[in-house]
Amino acid sequence: MSHLRRVRIWLLALVVILVGCGGHDDDIEIGDPDASSDRRSDVASDRVSDAANEAGDAPASDARVDAASDGRVDAVVDARVDTVDARVDATVDTRADTADARVDAVVDARVDTADARVDAVADVRVDTADARVDTPPDARVDTVADVTVEVSTDTTNDPTIDPRVDAGCTTDNQCAPTAPHCNTNTGACVSRVAIAVTPANQSIAAGTTRQFTATMTYSDTSTGDVTALAAWASSNTAVATVDPGSPGLATGVAQGMSTISATFAGLAGGTQLTVTIATLTSIQVTPGTATNAVGTTRQFTAQGTYTDNSTQDLTASATWASSATAVATIAPGGLATAIALGPTTITATVGTISGNAALTVTTAVLVSINVTPANATIATLTTQLFTATGTYTDNTTQNVTSQATWASSDPAIAILNGTTATGLSAGTTNISATVGAVVGTTPLHVTGETLTSIEVTPATPSIAVGFSVQFRAIGHFGAQTLDLTPDVLWSSSQDANASISNAGGSEGLATTLQPGTSNISATIAGVTGTTTLTITNVTLTMIEVFPANPSIAKGTTQGLTARGTFSDLSTLDITSQVSWSSTSFATATVSNTAGSKGVVTAVNTGTSIIVASLGSLSGTTGLTVTPATLVSIAITPPNPTTSLATPLQFTAMGTYSDATTQDITTLVTWNSTDSNVATISSAAGSEGLATPVAAGMTNITAGLNAVTQTTPLTVTP
Repeated sequence: MSHLRRVRIWLLALVVILVGCGGHDDDIEIGDPDASSDRRSDVASDRVSDAANEAGDAPASDARVDAASDGRVDAVVDARVDTVDARVDATVDTRADTADARVDAVVDARVDTADARVDAVADVRVDTADARVDTPPDARVDTVADVTVEVSTDTTNDPTIDPRVDAGCTTDNQCAPTAPHCNTNTGACVSRVAIAVTPANQSIAAGTTRQFTATMTYSDTSTGDVTALAAWASSNTAVATVDPGSPGLATGVAQGMSTISATFAGLAGGTQLTVTIATLTSIQVTPGTATNAVGTTRQFTAQGTYTDNSTQDLTASATWASSATAVATIAPGGLATAIALGPTTITATVGTISGNAALTVTTAVLVSINVTPANATIATLTTQLFTATGTYTDNTTQNVTSQATWASSDPAIAILNGTTATGLSAGTTNISATVGAVVGTTPLHVTGETLTSIEVTPATPSIAVGFSVQFRAIGHFGAQTLDLTPDVLWSSSQDANASISNAGGSEGLATTLQPGTSNISATIAGVTGTTTLTITNVTLTMIEVFPANPSIAKGTTQGLTARGTFSDLSTLDITSQVSWSSTSFATATVSNTAGSKGVVTAVNTGTSIIVASLGSLSGTTGLTVTPATLVSIAITPPNPTTSLATPLQFTAMGTYSDATTQDITTLVTWNSTDSNVATISSAAGSEGLATPVAAGMTNITAGLNAVTQTTPLTVTP
């Protein structure tokens, strides 16, 4: 059909509509669409059909308005005739507009019942290129203009149905909004669960810095560093600030406490930072003396001691230097690389205070690797951390854990994440560490106990805003229980109210952010334990220090606890959140270092007041240091028996010449006479923990200042 013929038909149709509507004003009232819409529709439809037939055109149902080929006539959408053809004269435009206005009145009255309702939210598709003029009465038409509306049920190209949710990551590692993170190791699209800020509950001196890290945990238990992506903030900028140009770097401004928080993708995590007014007096670099072969590395650390005798890790903030860079270089953070034979001095400097260590580079060659612990046994779903020690041709040894490539010979029994093995099913696998062509291995035995439930403790705690609480996950394996706190995936149902950490060393540590409630969950292998945390607006009213007025011998230590009482009479252990001090450093010092806060060291005989402070409140206890000497040690449990799958914790209690007793578990040196049967730890944080290796008997010994005690340990299969 020619363009001229189309125009003539449309003009005739519009005139018919106009005349028809105007000629029946006595029967049809425009202002009353409910009474007249049906009649107007019938009259208009009949006249359009007649006009089309008189013109000798093909049936209207076959007519197509082709907007692509005829740019002068726009497609008809929602029963609107858009007369935008610039070649139609002004008189025709006026009549068309009048007709359109009358058509609109009828269409509006009929829109709710028309079969061709266009609903964009319901994924209805209106294909304007295929719009059809259709006259049969049973066709789905728009009441006046008879434009067919085609509704598509094909969701292939529907942007609201995203196949990436089921199909995993796309080739460019993209995911759907409902699971926005691509795990590039597995190709799965996963959701974000929680953010943890580490290290947790730190204490620094005013004027010093502390680098924090934000770690995102995902729904498949994988983690990712989002430090550079997160928005960082300090709740009290008068106490500490966070440098906008250095994500996570906090600077102590004045004495007090502040919450350092990181927010990303709608999730938030935080931890407490305590700032003291102590000044730096010395720096100790460890190891003090080291020997490395050419091409190997050595990690040095710097620990600062302050005027209040507290200590702080300065490894990240110190300026490092090597006196002979041709022999060894050292990078920010204290990692030295041996380059050529010779000696060099490694220096760490903060302000005007420095500490030194000696490093000698040799030509020794690695000959063997020892992987420990040897012949370890763990239960399914629990973990074991391994260490690799290399022996060189000059008989020196070096920790090569970070340089080794780690593997499990049977991933179905145990998998490795770095140097940590997780038991999956009963059996034995070999854990190997490889450096170059040298390989060290040890068997790992996994027993088949099944996890039945997880208990999250403390149960239903109520905590004030701004304070932290440590949760633990206790796994029940039949009649046995195991602490799974570092192994489970922790989550908070209301991350805006409380965040919970999955970062190494602070797993299960919840930080309260605002009043409300949140469900704290611990999950592993499909088993979940949950408890409810309530965050309140109560205020701290009192601090108490326990034990009250202890007496300890010179040279020993005593752990103190700070308990806070709040305005609703609830209590909370706030040992890690208060600032500790001693009124007499010559008699006793007290630690403010994370992990050992509140631990008192007796320096000389005398008395001192130990103070725990938070804000304007403080609690105290008296401490007496005696010249008493250790006379005996008692080990508990005595003569124990344990199975291969069950580690055993020993404690040592010392009795002194003044008849006082003291827990000296962390002070004694522990030893097993047969490490092929069981090993026992003297390392910080695990003192006295015996790990069975094979069935048999060994003697466990605890010794301090020439005083020793022994008890037999029997290991059963």
